[in-house]
Amino acid sequence: MRLLRIGAVAAILVVLAACGRPVTVVTLERDGRQRGVTTERGGEVGTRIQILLPPGSSAEDLEVTYACLDRIAQPYLLSVDGTAAYRDAEPGLATFWLPECTGRMVVYNVVEPTGCRLLEQRQESLKEAVRRCEQQNHTADFAAEVATLGKVRSELTEERDKFATETASHLKELEEELALRESEKREFISVGTPAALAELKKTQELVRRLSAERLEYEKQSQAKLAEHDRNLFELTAQIDEAQEARDAPCRPLTEERDRTRAELRACGGPGPRILRLGAIIPGRNRETVWYRVEQPSKGGSASRLAHLGDFPRPENGDELYVQVVDRDPNVLPGPFGLNVTLTPGTEPNPAPLRPMFDPGRAAFSTEESPRPPPVVPRAPLVDVILPAERELHGGDVPSLSVTHPGINADGKPADVTLVSSVLPQVRSLYRFNLSAGMALSSLDEVKYSKKTQFADDPATADTNEAVYQTMKSGNTFQVQPLLAFTVYWLPMDIQEPVSWRDLLPSPTIGFGLLSPLDNLYLGFSHEFVRNLQFVWGLHLGKVTHLLDEEADALELRIPDAPKTVEAIQAGFFGSIQFNFNFFAKLLGK
Repeated sequence: MRLLRIGAVAAILVVLAACGRPVTVVTLERDGRQRGVTTERGGEVGTRIQILLPPGSSAEDLEVTYACLDRIAQPYLLSVDGTAAYRDAEPGLATFWLPECTGRMVVYNVVEPTGCRLLEQRQESLKEAVRRCEQQNHTADFAAEVATLGKVRSELTEERDKFATETASHLKELEEELALRESEKREFISVGTPAALAELKKTQELVRRLSAERLEYEKQSQAKLAEHDRNLFELTAQIDEAQEARDAPCRPLTEERDRTRAELRACGGPGPRILRLGAIIPGRNRETVWYRVEQPSKGGSASRLAHLGDFPRPENGDELYVQVVDRDPNVLPGPFGLNVTLTPGTEPNPAPLRPMFDPGRAAFSTEESPRPPPVVPRAPLVDVILPAERELHGGDVPSLSVTHPGINADGKPADVTLVSSVLPQVRSLYRFNLSAGMALSSLDEVKYSKKTQFADDPATADTNEAVYQTMKSGNTFQVQPLLAFTVYWLPMDIQEPVSWRDLLPSPTIGFGLLSPLDNLYLGFSHEFVRNLQFVWGLHLGKVTHLLDEEADALELRIPDAPKTVEAIQAGFFGSIQFNFNFFAKLLGK
């Protein structure tokens, strides 16, 4: 039913376009101003792409269409995995698709404009006029004049740079000399003898002279550099004026040529011939397997389908589609059939280390289909969209086959299989995780007891001289087993290579296994290595305190255990956790 609905939508759109009904027709341009595309080969206009949107489409729908189709004009178009893929050079066979677009299904066609010959002739005449004008104004004398001015400017620039370097070097020498004299001044001052004071006066006079010399030299050098800059500016202005004088006579012709080129791009002409009717199925949870029709070779009896690009990597809950492109309805009129088989499988338990690349993509990558010989079809090439209409579950291995009515070996009518493919295993997405490990907390783990400081004297039976001291023992940290529950912000694919999303901490809650009601852990976790997590955050646990830490004299005489109380206290913790499937794998051995 879904196939019928999609086919009906496409048919209605094409019929509405043919009947002149209010269907939005958008022509994409390469230059971004009119957002359309035309291709020029050998002075002739090639194909143009028109997008058909349903009546009443909003501006937002139009922007989505632009976002999905703005790369159709490129010499090589994108395949599902983003690599350069097949596109025939002839206008009759052109395959277009884009990866991961969001929005509605877009129906488009490729047309061959006619009736634009006058604009083509006008453009050619303007090209010739511009060429002659440039030859007339771009004389050898003018080129020599510009070259001479450029040479003078280069020499002046080199002279300025050399003077600036020499000035900086001389100023550095003066700075070093001043620093040396200042050092000598400090030495003479520290000595303090009459001879040293006399030398100090000489040094001070030399410092004043050097300072004045540096200021004067710096002033002169800045003035000379400013003069160099003025000369360079005037010379550059002369070159710009000369180039403006050269280009001014040809500017009207150049502008007229550009306007004619824009009009030619927008020209559709009467009665455009449709070469292709295509569709794009955008959506993040829609995976498409692409096939191209290969016409029967000489001596062959039937067409076949060749896979394009890499196979998709379906995830749990994805919708699977098969799209056949480059189909000539006169050769394969249809209907097509799609058989999908889902073989239940066990999710692989990969190696503990997260991979840095995806081995599954390399295993299921295919070579691009070779280009067929350029031909002009007798009828528009029409895409075929076959929805699988099967729910994909994690661990399943999808197998598909595309069939078409034909003749079997016995000469009887039967469905002929055009292609059979096995897709990569469907990946499961996990939203939570259960792990166990050891947590190190900053909370104290202490006990209090009484220790005899002075024993009772047996000689004085009537008096007890014993004195007891409250003792504290234990650690300033806690180590205990932790059971943690982690929720992922984004669904986790454990077979994906390590990426930026692993830097995003996942909320985690945990309980102490020894005393779950007394220890609560709230924090975040990172899983840089599969089955191994690092958890950190806040530890809320019970800590023992003295009821009265400053015991009075009476308490010092009582041998009973000190009075304590347990209170909830907050601290920080860190933990190394192993996922439960790691323990299952370990025990299974």
